[in-house]
Amino acid sequence: MDQPNSSAKPTPSSVEALMGLCRSGDLAGAEARARELLRDFPDDFALNDILAGILAGQGRFQEAIPAYGKVIEIKPDHGEAYFALGNIALYLGTPHEAIENYRKALDITPGFGQAHGNLGTALMGIGRDTEAIESFTKALELAPDLAEAHGNLGIALRNAGRTEEAVSSFRRALEYEPEVGETHNNLGAAMEELGRRDEAISCYGAAIAIMPAYAEAHCNLANALAKGGQHQEAAESYQTAIEIKPDFAEAHNSLGVSLKEMGRLEDAEASFEKAVAIKPDFVHAHINRAAVLRRLGKLEDSVTSCRTALRHNPRSAQAYYNLGAAVQLDGQLEAAVDGYQKALEIKPDFADAHANIGHAFQDLGRFEEAIPHFEAAASRIAKARALECCFALGRVEDYHKRLDELCRNDPTNIWAAGISAFAAHQWEAENPYPFCKDPLDFITIENIKADLDPFASFSAKLIKEIEGVRTVWEPPENTTVNGYHTLGNLFQMGTPKVTALQNVISRRIEAYRTVYADRTDTFIAQWPKHCGLFGWHIRILKDGYQESHIHPSGWLSGVIYLEMPENLDPDQGAITFTLHGRDYPILNQDIPSFRHSPKEGDLVLFPSSLFHYTSPFHADAERQCVAFDLCPADEASG
Repeated sequence: MDQPNSSAKPTPSSVEALMGLCRSGDLAGAEARARELLRDFPDDFALNDILAGILAGQGRFQEAIPAYGKVIEIKPDHGEAYFALGNIALYLGTPHEAIENYRKALDITPGFGQAHGNLGTALMGIGRDTEAIESFTKALELAPDLAEAHGNLGIALRNAGRTEEAVSSFRRALEYEPEVGETHNNLGAAMEELGRRDEAISCYGAAIAIMPAYAEAHCNLANALAKGGQHQEAAESYQTAIEIKPDFAEAHNSLGVSLKEMGRLEDAEASFEKAVAIKPDFVHAHINRAAVLRRLGKLEDSVTSCRTALRHNPRSAQAYYNLGAAVQLDGQLEAAVDGYQKALEIKPDFADAHANIGHAFQDLGRFEEAIPHFEAAASRIAKARALECCFALGRVEDYHKRLDELCRNDPTNIWAAGISAFAAHQWEAENPYPFCKDPLDFITIENIKADLDPFASFSAKLIKEIEGVRTVWEPPENTTVNGYHTLGNLFQMGTPKVTALQNVISRRIEAYRTVYADRTDTFIAQWPKHCGLFGWHIRILKDGYQESHIHPSGWLSGVIYLEMPENLDPDQGAITFTLHGRDYPILNQDIPSFRHSPKEGDLVLFPSSLFHYTSPFHADAERQCVAFDLCPADEASG
């Protein structure tokens, strides 16, 4: 039997015919012909190299690896075989093996530009961005028109925090290959990091125009829109991303965040549930779900979500924070303190955790412990709460020092205005805080039935429009007892009766400003140039009421009464305005207050810093009203 001739070579025409099969795409035929030739010429370099390439081209990598090994055995200095092995290793997710092969290729052929570029990709895949940048840079020195290397250099530079340079690299990549959607997307992400949101949105749009089914670009566009407060538009883009890629857990989670910001809490809960169903260890989605469950009053479920997040990441400060917030609303103040302390052990500069543990200590009467946490939080409300603690402790000098600072630096702090008016009365002193020194002087009551005639019909139609808005029973973060409270901003509905009511309220607010135009309080003198109305509907049932509160997000607050139970005693269902709130210690029992027994059609306006509460009524009926805040524009969109 004849033995194959290891030194003989196939004819050039047979090799060319084999290459023709490869070029035509007939890889199965090419493989069969290559194996047939290799029976006669088993050690031929060209045939073995072609076969290895055919196997790799068919995705048969486990067979291609020994085939390239045979090529290297025949010709150890064949750098492209090592390069091919590097590519296979990179595809199979073994970057260290890829790096080893690329370096062998470069030892043989130092000027192999693509090998430098792919080495950079492998290095970047294991977080060695500085070395990756060096490899991409070398690749581009050898081959300046490698668009992929420019793009990958941009990714590595961005990973290394060199975002401005990354932008330049992405732009160079697009000069060579302008129709690569991924590069437009990456450029958008870099622009967003630089705070150039409009340019980022344009880049994401370009990526989507090239690749309409590019789910990640739709999601990134949505993220940019959400950061700009455009949550409706963001939600639409998230939905598109999810339609393209239904198992896109990150898009479900981010959609939930935008829905929450729009006040659609139940829809947000559903989105977070989808995110964790797809990705059970998605800690951020569990945390976000816990937060929205808390707002929906589902405190036990909120606690469960927090504990699930902590099982997946026991070092999640945000999960401990949300756990503390849920049990705090449930009245478990000591447990809340424990949650916040664990959050602060992990993240000592966690401002929200400092603020909330301060609140818990304050509610426990542990004022000395509360103050340092309020100082660490350093927010507007925290500074006012520290002021309250100083008042409670009788630390008069410290109180005035803190109040003087607020007078100078934050003269529109609603919380500070509330405690300052009360403390001044209790100490029989002039109120130094400039926002609204005598808030009881700024209450107006008008009946506006004539503006919405016939009022009974208007009120019934308005309530009918509002029926479609989601409501929460006794929302834990509000003060409604035995009643329902709508979610989100009622005045964003745009329905006929809601809009008509909004217009009437706006006109009455302008008239209110005219009445007090000569007053020098900051409340009037520094009225915000850009305001918005934020409204909600409250439906109180028998024996229901609202606890004492102020409206810290507002400037001017108000309420219009749509339905009132008939034949009530004067005290039942009344609204009372007072300087006293939040269980402030009382030194002087003679606290000024004003009580009003409302009638249907009454519109009451008052400073947002003025404490108020309502009395229970015992009739088997409902009290329905629309409450609202006139807010500085950035507060009115929630």
